[in-house]
Amino acid sequence: MTCLLDGSLTISNPHRSHHEPRNINVIAKVECPLQVPEITLVVSLYRDGKRVNSTTRTAFAKTWLKANSASGCKGTAGNYRGTVTARVIYPPGAVPPSTTRHLASPIITVNCW
Repeated sequence: MTCLLDGSLTISNPHRSHHEPRNINVIAKVECPLQVPEITLVVSLYRDGKRVNSTTRTAFAKTWLKANSASGCKGTAGNYRGTVTARVIYPPGAVPPSTTRHLASPIITVNCW
């Protein structure tokens, strides 16, 4: 199986949301070249070292999955980091049967206003 998450897993830098300007957002995505039985992403957002939100999404029989984690601004600049843990389950008989990988964005200072 070729979706070993080395390069097919990405995470954005934390940023002000384009849809909800008063939110800070981080987006993660995994893309596999072939359909796999299951993909799970756990995306978390941290402000000044403390987790402020976490989102879990799962897709079945897909080649990709995208998920985000967001939190409302606190009114002042903060140091934000996003993390993602991805798990891909391969078809029966594949070796290995699954792959799990963790990835973190750099720490980014984001001003809410």
